[in-house]
Formats: sequence, C-alpha cells, structure tokens
Amino acid sequence: MELAGGELHADLPLDGRSLLPHLQGRGGHDEVFGEYMAEGTVGPLMMIRRGAFKFIYSEDDPCLLFDVHNDPQEQEDLSGSPQYRVLFDAFLSEARAKWNIPAIHQQVLASQRRRRLVFEALTQGTLKSWDHQPLVDASQQYMRNHIDLDDLERKARYPQPCQHT
Repeated sequence: MELAGGELHADLPLDGRSLLPHLQGRGGHDEVFGEYMAEGTVGPLMMIRRGAFKFIYSEDDPCLLFDVHNDPQEQEDLSGSPQYRVLFDAFLSEARAKWNIPAIHQQVLASQRRRRLVFEALTQGTLKSWDHQPLVDASQQYMRNHIDLDDLERKARYPQPCQHT
C-alpha cells in the first residue's frame, strides 16, 4: 500500500507490514508470520520467524524451534532444550494468542464441504470443469489504453490489409 501511495482504512483491515523499508535499504522488521493449510498437512501449520529463531506451531504435531542463524538447515530442534524453554514458551503463547486453530480448522472443513457439494453438482450429467480456463487473451482483443488504435483496427479487418514496409 505504502509503495503505491495508498492508505489503509480501519474498516478494511490488512494483515502485515510494509516491506518498503527493506526495498529502500532502510532496514525494517525481521519478523515473518507464515500460515500453511494445504497438501501434506493434517491440520493448520503456523510459523513465526523472528531474529535468529523460527518457531513452527501445530496442534497436531509437536511444535519445533530452530536457530536458523547457527543451524540454517534446521537440523537441531531446540524445543526440548532447557536453555530455550523461556523462548519456546513465549513463542507458544504468542502463537496460541494469534491463531485460533480450532476455528480455522472448522472454517477449512466448511470450505471443503462447500467445494465437494459444488463438485458433486457439476459431475451430474455432462461434466463441466469449474477450473478457470482462459482460452483467449482478452487483454489483446478489445480497445485498451496500451493498444494503438490503428493497430487494433488493422487486426480487426478481414481480410487484413497488406503490410507495406
């Protein structure tokens, strides 16, 4: 938003923070939140990356903690280490406060039920895929600001006029 010169409105909340300071070389925050709820998981997976540490939160699997500065391959899980207990507990509390996993899980299940219902309806009779399938590039078909009017008219004529070089 900031880069485009836009303003945030209180009635349209937007998660996240501006990346503009990073792009302008002015530093910026060192924090990233990640959410993964797709293939390969049995439930929502959440991540907090802050400073040297990466915390993975799941209600279905053990939570993980890594020092990505000293262990960039994330080979050593620090979640059970007494030395990192306070940090682990702080990340865990933050994750539980930030994400309502049971509510998210119910929203995902409801979305899956809706999509299954639509799929089942679309498979009755002749199958009609509901995947978006653009067959033509409509941006080049109609009058657009980036297309020269003479070029557009030349393309639209049948037969096309001869091209003189």
